Amino acid sequence: MKKSIFLFIIFLAAGLVNAEVSNITYKKLKKEVAGHNGKTVVVFWATYCPYCLKELKAVKNNYKYFTDNGVKIIGIAIDKSEETVRVFTEKNKFPFKTYLITDSLKEKMNIRMVPITAVFDKKGRMDDISPGCKTFQDLKTMLSE
Repeated sequence: MKKSIFLFIIFLAAGLVNAEVSNITYKKLKKEVAGHNGKTVVVFWATYCPYCLKELKAVKNNYKYFTDNGVKIIGIAIDKSEETVRVFTEKNKFPFKTYLITDSLKEKMNIRMVPITAVFDKKGRMDDISPGCKTFQDLKTMLSE
């Protein structure tokens, strides 16, 4: 009986995700990526974008690879509704932090379409930025450059 309860708790915890969604400014993003001792991949996306979902699923399915290799993942939605993004994130069980874009971040990074993927180094400098849906292999290539 104790074993069954323990297994139930483990499976329940495995389904939990960090579905808290908040706004992120350019300054906050720079601070967050510079505070990580490794590279950071930032995916700009929208709930209505099928190509974004495809890329986010590739990130989710390979999340362990990224974290095992010291790579931090951040998702930034361009949607207007925090609730829409939170529900979408919960439904898809994204294991990475998700934020809502602010006008200042959109302007500073010139985000005009999605998906867009950016790679930052540990000092917070952008190594690469590329529009379009990225596969796992594309992301590995961006990280190796």
